[in-house]
Amino acid sequence: MAVTFSSCLHGDEGDHEYPSDASITAFSIGNIKTRYTKKINGKDSVLTATVIGKNYPFVIDQLSHLIYNLDSLPYGTSVSRVVTSITSDTNYIVYTKNDKDTVWTSTDSINFESPVMFKVAAYNGTYGTPYRVSVNVHQVNPEQMVWSRLASNFPGNEINAQKAVLFNHRIYVFAEKDKQVEVTSTSVSDGLSWTNLQAVGIPEKADYHSAMAWGNKLYLVAEGNLYASPDGSTWNAVGTAPALSQLVANYDASDDRKLMVAIDRAGTTFVESKDGSTWNETTSIPDDFPKEGLSYTSYPLQTNKNIRRMIVMGKNTDKNYTVTWSRLSTESTWGDNIPNHKDYCPRLENMGMIYYNDSIYAFGGNGVKDTLQIAAFNNFYVSKNQGIDWKVVKENVCFPNEFNAFYAAANGNYSYAVDPNNYLWIMWSNRQDIWRGRINRLGFQK
Repeated sequence: MAVTFSSCLHGDEGDHEYPSDASITAFSIGNIKTRYTKKINGKDSVLTATVIGKNYPFVIDQLSHLIYNLDSLPYGTSVSRVVTSITSDTNYIVYTKNDKDTVWTSTDSINFESPVMFKVAAYNGTYGTPYRVSVNVHQVNPEQMVWSRLASNFPGNEINAQKAVLFNHRIYVFAEKDKQVEVTSTSVSDGLSWTNLQAVGIPEKADYHSAMAWGNKLYLVAEGNLYASPDGSTWNAVGTAPALSQLVANYDASDDRKLMVAIDRAGTTFVESKDGSTWNETTSIPDDFPKEGLSYTSYPLQTNKNIRRMIVMGKNTDKNYTVTWSRLSTESTWGDNIPNHKDYCPRLENMGMIYYNDSIYAFGGNGVKDTLQIAAFNNFYVSKNQGIDWKVVKENVCFPNEFNAFYAAANGNYSYAVDPNNYLWIMWSNRQDIWRGRINRLGFQK
C-alpha cells in the first residue's frame, strides 16, 4: 500500500517533499452489546446489555503512543468485536490482525481482548510510530461486595456480648467478660494484631452496649454515670453529666458542629450536649421509641452538608417489624419512620445498622417478617429514603454463607464497624474469626 500510495503522489511537475505526519488525533468506539446470564425467579435467563461507546472517551498519549479509556467499561463487557472511529493525519491506517497488517475501515469489528497496534501511513509513504490501543474493562464487578477472613489473635473465644466502635483509626471492641466490661483494639490497617483484653477500670458496672465515640473521646455509661476516655484505657467520670441510662446517637462534624443525645436515668426524657460538659433536658421520649439494643448512624444531607440526620434503630417487641426514628440537626424532636405499604424492615435479633454506599443498610440474626421466618445473616436490607422503606438486597451485596453458622456458634453475639476505607468489619464471639467486606467500587482510587 505504501508503494502505491507514494507513487501516486508524483506527477509530471517533478519531485516534491511530502509531509511525514502520521498521528492519530482522535479515537472512539461504537456501542457494544453484551449477552449475559442472570438468575430471575430462580432460573437462568439470558439478557442483553448495551454499553454506549461515547460515554467512555479515550485518551491519546502522543509521547508514549498509547491510546486507552480512563474509565473502564462495565464488568463483563465483551470487547471481542468492537467497531472504532479514528481520525488521523491521513486516511491510511493499518492495524495488526493475526500477526499481519490489515487495512483499517470504520466498519471493522476488532478484537480488543488484548491491546491492538495501529499505525498511520504518512503522505511521504512512510509509517509513523505504532500506537498501542487498549480497551479497558473492569476485571471485577464494581458493585459486588467481596469478603476476606483475617486470621488473627482476636480474643473472641474469651468474650460473649460485644460492641465495636471506630475511634482514631482503631477498632475498639467492648465486651462482657466475667460480669465486667473489657476492651481490645486493633488498627484499621491491621486487624491481625489485637491488644490484650483489659478491664476498663470503672468502679461501677459498665454497660458495654453504651460504648460510643464522639469528638476526641470514647464514652461509656456505668450505673447511670457517664465516663470518657481519650484512649480506651484511662477513664474519667464526666461530673457535669446528669444520670443517664443510655447513649442514643451523635454527630461530629469537622466544622465544630456536634451533638450527643442520651436518655436520662428514669428513661423518660432526652438529654443532649454540644461539648460533653453542658447537658440540657429537651423533650419527652415517645412511648414507642426503642430504649434497648440501639444502633444508630448519622450523616450529612446530600442537599445541604451543613444539616445532619441521625437515625436510630432498636428493639420494639410488640411488632414483627422494625421502625427507625430520625431527627435532623435543625430539629429538636424525633419522628418515627413508619414504612409505606409493607416495605418495612423485619425484626431481627441483635440488629445492626450502618450508613454505607450512600444508603442505610440493616442486618442481624434470626427474625420474622409477617409469617416468614428469616435465617441469621441471610440478607442485607437497604433503605434509600432515610430508613422508611426497606428492600432485600438480592445481588452483589451479601454475606458469606458461613455467617449463619458463625452466628449460631457465637450465641448471637457479634460486633461490627465501618472503617474509613469503606470496609465493613464483623467480629464473632466464641471464635477468633474476623471478616472484612467491601463493595469493590468503594475501594477504587479516585
